[in-house]
Amino acid sequence: MRYHFIILLLLLLPIYAQDLDKKLPVAQSLQQGTLGNGLSYIIKENKSPAGKVEMYLHVNSGSLDEEDNEQGVAHFLEHMAFHGSKNFPAGSLIKYFESLGLTFGKHENAFTSFDQTTYTLSLPNVTETTLDKSLLCLSDFAFRLNLDLVEINKERGVIQEEQRARSNVTQRIFKKVLPELFPGSRIAQRMPTGKIDIIKDAARQRFVDYYKKWYHPQNCTLIIVGDINASHMETIINKHFKDWPQKKKIPVHLKHGIKPYLRTRALVVRDKDLIEATVDLTSVKKLVPVTMVSDYRNQLIAQISDWIVNRRLINLVKTEKAQFQSASISQSSLLNVCQYISASASGPGEKWASMLNQLVHEIKRVRVHGFHQQEVDDAVKTIISTAERALSTETTKKSKEIIQELNNAIAIKTLPMSAQQELDLLNKLTEGITLLEINSSFTKAYSAFNRLIILKIPDKDGLRIPTQEQLLKLVTKAENRSVEQLKIKERPKSLLSRKLKVGKVTSQTLDSETGVTSITLQNKAIFHHKYSPLDKDNVIIQIKFAGGKVEETQDNHGITNIAVLPLMQPATSRLSAIDIDSIMTGKKVRVNGYADDDSININITGSRKDLEDGLSLANLLITDAKIEKSVFNLVKLKLQQEIEKKKFNVNMQLLDTMQRLVAGNDPRFISLSEKELKSLNIKESQFWLKRIFSTAPVEASIVGDISLEDTVKLMSKYLGSLPERSSFEHLKKLRRIDIVREPQDKIVTVNTKTPKTLVLVAWRGPDYASRAEYQQMRMAAQIISSRLHKTIREERQLTYSVSCFAQAIPGFTNRGMVMSYFTSKKTHAREAAALCKKEMLKFAKEGPSQTELNTVQKQFKTNITALLERPSFWAAYLADLNYHNKSLKDIHKLLETYLAHTSQDIHDTTRKYFTQENSLMILVQPK
Repeated sequence: MRYHFIILLLLLLPIYAQDLDKKLPVAQSLQQGTLGNGLSYIIKENKSPAGKVEMYLHVNSGSLDEEDNEQGVAHFLEHMAFHGSKNFPAGSLIKYFESLGLTFGKHENAFTSFDQTTYTLSLPNVTETTLDKSLLCLSDFAFRLNLDLVEINKERGVIQEEQRARSNVTQRIFKKVLPELFPGSRIAQRMPTGKIDIIKDAARQRFVDYYKKWYHPQNCTLIIVGDINASHMETIINKHFKDWPQKKKIPVHLKHGIKPYLRTRALVVRDKDLIEATVDLTSVKKLVPVTMVSDYRNQLIAQISDWIVNRRLINLVKTEKAQFQSASISQSSLLNVCQYISASASGPGEKWASMLNQLVHEIKRVRVHGFHQQEVDDAVKTIISTAERALSTETTKKSKEIIQELNNAIAIKTLPMSAQQELDLLNKLTEGITLLEINSSFTKAYSAFNRLIILKIPDKDGLRIPTQEQLLKLVTKAENRSVEQLKIKERPKSLLSRKLKVGKVTSQTLDSETGVTSITLQNKAIFHHKYSPLDKDNVIIQIKFAGGKVEETQDNHGITNIAVLPLMQPATSRLSAIDIDSIMTGKKVRVNGYADDDSININITGSRKDLEDGLSLANLLITDAKIEKSVFNLVKLKLQQEIEKKKFNVNMQLLDTMQRLVAGNDPRFISLSEKELKSLNIKESQFWLKRIFSTAPVEASIVGDISLEDTVKLMSKYLGSLPERSSFEHLKKLRRIDIVREPQDKIVTVNTKTPKTLVLVAWRGPDYASRAEYQQMRMAAQIISSRLHKTIREERQLTYSVSCFAQAIPGFTNRGMVMSYFTSKKTHAREAAALCKKEMLKFAKEGPSQTELNTVQKQFKTNITALLERPSFWAAYLADLNYHNKSLKDIHKLLETYLAHTSQDIHDTTRKYFTQENSLMILVQPK
């Protein structure tokens, strides 16, 4: 019998080897082509969402292609595309797209990285005019830019402000680490944002030279995904791009210069704005492009090993055996030039040595003892489950997601498979992967030799900071320690250990306009159902328990944040977080929870096939949630770090100051103090959660690809089996925020190395319940955003990005705000704030023009139409329909209502709220 098996195996081996030598398949739904001038294009017909289309122009060039005197030109050139071309004179492009109902930054944008520059359009319709004009725009970007010197000079300040806006401790650390990660390479010297001196003075000819050199048809790919006819799109593409001259002498991309490490080195980087330490073990290896089945198989083996180690690291944290707060490993292709391998751990600064020691120890444990078959089985189960989920949802996958995947694939010079092709390949390959191969692959990737050891650490008094030599010695010592094999424990196999009593339906109503069915159960729990097949085989459930933060007092402020920890890391008195994680492995459903201002929420999202598993877990948590000591200690540590971070973080200082001013120092809605944090404990938090879960009013939504019949069956069992609920009435008196209406003008100084000032100009606005005024203020804010973009950014170059928006919190009074927020140079911040306020007051005095009203109505039509198509919107809206006194009639007539608001309505509302007593201005600046 044994010999027969060997003969059969030998007969199969050539077939398997032949499969490995094949090229990876490409999705047949992609229509590919090349124009006579060499421009490549990819078109995919996709009706989700219907009547819309996404377009990308991918230029295969970024900062890595810049010469020494061009650093920043690639990114600057991307900006200039929106400042004048043959068919779109300077100042006209954004206005044109606004006339279609689009918003700059959201629907038309661009980005530059090390290896690419990509221009993006999200179009609201597929009329012939829109398609034609949009491709005309992209073709102008490609080869008809004006690059007018006046416009270049006007944009220099904006580019500098973009650098300022993006500056923070993470960026500073990255710039310090990059030259050591890739020594001697171009990537170490080519940040896409470039150099200030070059940005300030670069002559027009440098832009022209770069543009002519790298923007040629053989170096670009046009991607179109949407509700279009592919053949017709080919005709329009040819119309607008055929005149783009083919480049006779194609420039060669400059060599990146990245080389594998030849020895082990160490780097210590410190910064006073860091709040935690991070240790990294990194290595760089030669990249093997994933083009063949054999390449894909090797990548799959690496994916399995990384998944297992990452779960081990997570479990160490869950069991309080970890010295770190978080840790992970990864293997990835970097910019299509190298294989980047990293193991990283983060935690308190004083624990850096023990974190490094443990990280080295856990990696060595795998190298010495390998993995268990059970771990491999779990990893494969998860990978296959993810692929099955991708297949079941593929037909309603959104065009934006598809085009982003295609753009990423083009960057690494490959194209994606269909979901069926990938699942078939995974099923075939995983059967032949052995434990020995996985162990060998990991050992080779995470070798103890030729690594860069990086320590990023807070620069503060009393913290021991090692030299590079000491860091290397510590790693060597850790590598010499003996390691034991990880022991595998027996795992539970089911969540619920009891039978649930099904609740009865006491009332059921259907709103025919929206298709929403509202049901009340015998225990007074309420849920709303809406069938929505727009996301195939996907269901969203939101369950809200009224109460929580809104009920807190000065004495127990913050208790809700601790109480919801079992929803973030599910655990019960019977099952640990690790137990639950193992039971849910491979399930196509996710359960999580959080607290907002007046409720505790459980969200369940996934396939209808596994929805009952998600509801079983939710029911288990509602009836028996337990706060594990490990997550309690971890979250308290993180909250303490947040308090420390706030002292020198301009963004957090702005948020904290705004919360205090807006909420009138109401303790429920401001950040925790150190004293309040220390007083929080597991016992009181556990009781707080149990009280809410046992008696609080419950309202839920269930939206997606699921019938009403199946919904009633599930919700009657998992929601209907809960104890009887109380009403919402007792919470009404807690919803009013007491404020003093008087002007607020505050400057906050922060001791930070980040050289930027944050500006907030705001007004107290209408509450959510004042629906008409709130809608009018939102429209006003959209128009004001356009005005501020023109005056503060384009004309005065005082900021990189400025916008205005209105917000209000459902269910609360005196929490409506209209605000403009942006970054600026410290010496210009006061001027920018004054100009912003002046523009807003000018709008309140004059109101919108008819042209502005027409534009904003089109923009809201675009946004509302898209909003009402999203199952996630309906799930959120319906989950507190009764609790927050919302109306299905309002949502059914939402677009009609917005379009009915007149210029005078908007003018009257802004004039009512933009008054002296409602004004707030905050400047948060470096010391």
